[in-house]
Amino acid sequence: MCYLRYPGRVLGSDEAPDAQLLGMVAAQLRVSPDVWDIYAQRDQTRREHLQEILERLGLKQFDRITHREIAKWLLPTALQTTQGLVLAEAAIEELRRRRIVLPPVLVIERVCAEVVATRAQRQIYKALSEWLTNEQRTKLDQLLESREGDSHSLLAWLRLPPGAPSARNILSHIERLQEIRAIGIPAETSKKVHQNRLLRLAREGAQTTVFQLQEYETERRYATLVAKFSNDERRSIYGTSC
Repeated sequence: MCYLRYPGRVLGSDEAPDAQLLGMVAAQLRVSPDVWDIYAQRDQTRREHLQEILERLGLKQFDRITHREIAKWLLPTALQTTQGLVLAEAAIEELRRRRIVLPPVLVIERVCAEVVATRAQRQIYKALSEWLTNEQRTKLDQLLESREGDSHSLLAWLRLPPGAPSARNILSHIERLQEIRAIGIPAETSKKVHQNRLLRLAREGAQTTVFQLQEYETERRYATLVAKFSNDERRSIYGTSC
């Protein structure tokens, strides 16, 4: 009962309570702490007592319905951050608020991973790509093709560092920036998703090879390129390299 009150979980069948907590409860009941060793030798006794305690405390067990509800509730947070600890803490506090018994840590981790890697990602990909015109999609696809008279792709050329501050390098830098702007990505695109997620996706785009991008699912590929070049243009405007 103490463990269900806080932290809000069921004591494992092979888990002994904290010695100080056990001593305190034993003193209140006026029994020896040693009697714990002979408690619930039958699993049926343990299950029956657990059900009685849940009813007395007004608690519910974590089930599939709860899994779906918590995953849906976590989505707005997952659209802002991918930090597992932040999501897990939020999920735990919400389960406590709803008076639901905390499941094993692995279950909480699975819920958080599902929200981050599937639900939030899909929504982010959609937000960054659904507005693209056919012409813009064609231009993004052309980034992965080889440049005329060059074995490297247009994307590889756009990824080149600005180099030393010389007239030639500045002109080349401007040329690449103009190529990015020709795609027609609106300035407000960077506001369609949280900046943490945009920056993370932009970094992924900067590190992913052309071959890997070609293998991406269509919506993910467009969203990654949009995030990459939205971030590049913004950084160029503020005087840092793209």
